[in-house]
Amino acid sequence: MTQMKHKSISQATAEVLGREPFVGYCLEERLVNMSALAEAIREEIEEEVGKKVQVEAIKTAIRRYAETRKRTVNLDDIYRALHESRLLLRNNIGMLVATHSSYSKILEIQKRIRSNHYLNVIQQTSGIVLIMDEHNLHEAEKLLGRPNILEKKRDLAAIVIVSPRRIAKMKGFVSFVFSLLAYNGINMEDDISSFTDTTIIVKREDAIKSFELLESVMK
Repeated sequence: MTQMKHKSISQATAEVLGREPFVGYCLEERLVNMSALAEAIREEIEEEVGKKVQVEAIKTAIRRYAETRKRTVNLDDIYRALHESRLLLRNNIGMLVATHSSYSKILEIQKRIRSNHYLNVIQQTSGIVLIMDEHNLHEAEKLLGRPNILEKKRDLAAIVIVSPRRIAKMKGFVSFVFSLLAYNGINMEDDISSFTDTTIIVKREDAIKSFELLESVMK
């Protein structure tokens, strides 16, 4: 029987910390108490290396990891991009998830909904998502037919961040925005990120809180 090869403390520490992006950022900014972090991940490290490990050894491995880690996200760049962005809010949004077989009917919906009305169509592996003004939901439902509708949601809002073109190549921009909302207890119903626009779909009751939160980091 082949024996399982255990990792070194350094390897195990790098892998454990690599799964924790927030910790990685705090290490980059030197905001971490190394001893407390070593104690917190000690059990995971011991599981990875297959033996008991001293906290001091993990602390040394953390220090080496922090020294060799390249800065992956530049928060100053993200804040500058947000400062140059515009924020838009659309209330009374609805969402349908349709089957892939209803694609031709979705094309008909796109023709019927006026160009000045809100409509986004996103193809996913589980179905086709249609996000639209709520008053167009009824007509879209009729065109699709109930058997082709997998899910329906009402009382949503769309928050659109219109940013400078450079965000298309900026690491961590979208992740920062999503993490900000999640950290403040806001659940996203869906999202669309394309070129300079980042669209976030939330429940209507979370719209004002989300808008004000994003606005606060854009000042």
